[in-house]
Amino acid sequence: MDNASNDNSLGQIDKTKKVQIVRNDINLGFSKAVNLGIKFALKKNAGTIILVNQDVDFTNDFISPLLFNNNDIVSPVIKFKRNNQWVYDYGGLINFRIGRIHHRELDYPATISKGRIDYVGGCCMLIKSKVIENIGLFDERFFMYFEDADYCVRARKS
Repeated sequence: MDNASNDNSLGQIDKTKKVQIVRNDINLGFSKAVNLGIKFALKKNAGTIILVNQDVDFTNDFISPLLFNNNDIVSPVIKFKRNNQWVYDYGGLINFRIGRIHHRELDYPATISKGRIDYVGGCCMLIKSKVIENIGLFDERFFMYFEDADYCVRARKS
């Protein structure tokens, strides 16, 4: 899914001829764009769908743990820099009483296998197609931000 990129990345991807690209001429926002991509993938009978933002770099082994995870929606640990320091994001929590979200972030890599996580970040998220068939697509009222939390909450409730 190319959501109106204006760099040369699309040209580089086209050269591989192993990727089919759905293109938008204007930026539709995250939810509308990924919904178009999801619909395209489902027409191709995809069993799993991976949403990935354009600024994500992958490790060599990132895909296997996602594919073989028993959860229907899963994300790798998201590593990024904030104030020149590495931060590791392990998903997020939602305070439903006051309507606030909070990322589970550490300044060191760790294995967090237990504990509550209400949502995973949409910057890199694997969704099994059965989830989409059950709850539908992303809520397009969200142009950018909180659509991932909303989607995961709806999936958990189903």
